[in-house]
Amino acid sequence: MTQYQNVTIDPTVTNGSQLASNINSWREATLSLHSGVARPAYATAGTMWISTASTPWKLYVFDGVNDAPLGEIDPAGHAFVSAGGTDFTNDLMTAADSAAARDKLGAQKKIGYEPVDKAGDTATGTIESRMALGDPETGVRSIGNRVVLEGRGDVDGDNYRGWLEVEEEVGVGARMKIVLIGDDGRKEFLFDQSGRLETPGPLVLPAAPTADLHAATKKYVDDAEAAAVETGLGVGQTWQEMKDERTPGTVYQNTGDKPIMVYIFGSSTGYAYASVSSDGVTYEAIGGGLSSENGKRAYFIVPVGHYYRAGAVNSWLELR
Repeated sequence: MTQYQNVTIDPTVTNGSQLASNINSWREATLSLHSGVARPAYATAGTMWISTASTPWKLYVFDGVNDAPLGEIDPAGHAFVSAGGTDFTNDLMTAADSAAARDKLGAQKKIGYEPVDKAGDTATGTIESRMALGDPETGVRSIGNRVVLEGRGDVDGDNYRGWLEVEEEVGVGARMKIVLIGDDGRKEFLFDQSGRLETPGPLVLPAAPTADLHAATKKYVDDAEAAAVETGLGVGQTWQEMKDERTPGTVYQNTGDKPIMVYIFGSSTGYAYASVSSDGVTYEAIGGGLSSENGKRAYFIVPVGHYYRAGAVNSWLELR
């Protein structure tokens, strides 16, 4: 045990030989970090010491009451493991050099733009990441303060690069940019604090929105408008004389896929009476009137699925 023999040096009674012995004992204790099978009796709060009672050795610091463990020392393997560390951190601490540490971390070193491969990658090729200031492609810091998180890879024979930039411009504020570089060149997507998005070209959206607040593509809107027009009254329809196919008082239903318009002209002495219904049960009367001229004519629209009927007429036209 190389601990100091706790002796008080009294200049009135300690001679030169005794003083030299005491100093040498303290020197050995200090150089061995007060190692021994038990904490030295002279330890005070803050004393660091090594317990050699078992292997691996234990490194402690005395807090005045108890010994707080700092780690373990393997005298045979010449390794140190921190107390409370995980297998990951302890494994990292045993790395022989920076390259070995990166390999344990699964990280890669960036040397210019040449990646250093790590054995065991599942992808065919290399993938790397870094933090930088400025545009990784040009090196130009075009906007105030910029922080870049970059990813780059050669995966399955295809070269890809991409990075996320957080920028700050005086008078504008923070902006976030996503940059992608692939076979079709460089594309930038910019988000600002107002929520505005700038894209290098058309924004590709799902074919059809499924909720009220979903964005819609121009094609989807155009197709919806075209469909609405195609099903509108008068589109692809013609006026047809239907008198010979209609019987006064008989109920008819619009079974087509578009609304139709009906025009009836009463007889020389009778008025043009008609009625319509949405359910075939309850009817609303239209047409007729007090004037013999006005009462002879009636115009009405019949939506898809609705019902209609009219009395005796001289003419029965339908736009269908």
